[in-house]
Amino acid sequence: MDDKKMRITAMTSPEMCIVSQWYVQNYDVYHGISTSSSKDGLSFTQRKQKLLEDICEDLVRNGFSRRTPEQINQRIKDTLKTAKKISALERHEDTKTGGGPPTAIAAAPHVKIVIEGCDNRPRLLGLKKPLEINANATNVPSIQSASNTQNVSNTQIISNIENVPTTENLSNTNTMDVDVIYEECVTPIAEEVDVFPSATNDTPAVTPLSSGLTENPPRKRRRSTPALTDEKEQVLQLEAERIQKQIQNEILRTEVLQQSMENKRQKNVLLCLQCEEVKARIDYTRLQMDLARNDE
Repeated sequence: MDDKKMRITAMTSPEMCIVSQWYVQNYDVYHGISTSSSKDGLSFTQRKQKLLEDICEDLVRNGFSRRTPEQINQRIKDTLKTAKKISALERHEDTKTGGGPPTAIAAAPHVKIVIEGCDNRPRLLGLKKPLEINANATNVPSIQSASNTQNVSNTQIISNIENVPTTENLSNTNTMDVDVIYEECVTPIAEEVDVFPSATNDTPAVTPLSSGLTENPPRKRRRSTPALTDEKEQVLQLEAERIQKQIQNEILRTEVLQQSMENKRQKNVLLCLQCEEVKARIDYTRLQMDLARNDE
């Protein structure tokens, strides 16, 4: 009996609501979009695994059966997939201009939690490789860029340093002389050391603009509705198919009504013919009776 495997029960609605709340509150941890380094020294995969384990423990504390982190992760993926579809349909309803309130789309409670908590998140909008809000995309130079710089001879640096006047000599020199001495000391070093490698090197050039040192800080991304080309085309195609089926049903209904009216008309014609036949028999009988009377 101990070796017998227990069948895993299906997740109930309260369980899925708890999982959705955890996902909304730890969205950055689950997707690994935090720009700051972790204080505990854990990697993205380790922090995500720890989050899934915490969700499992929370479900047990609330009196539910124990789940594995893989089951929780799959449940989050399924919920997010459903939330994307419903969110796309809601945005499509909002774009309609026919008048009246938009059609309410039914959604499960755990799906509503994700939609309301992650309304303006790129992953709910269905973008590929999205740039998260408040994330700073900077080009960090690699360590290999140091190997591309040329070595400066120590003798040249020492000779340039020896030419720098001391504080005692600076009092006897003019400002123009100081500028000339500064250029003589710094210019050879700047020419030898390629501070910003050219585009021909293996590593990209790091400029103040690419490293985030701009005059104006990067603006936050405004909430915008992406171009839902594929989903919109699918919705329009389904709507066109539905209208076409309605037209076909109306045509069939009209044909059925015409056929029934034709059957009624044929029945009326048949009754008229039967009446004419009865009248003809009556007239024939009367004629025979009149002939019999005349013979008598």
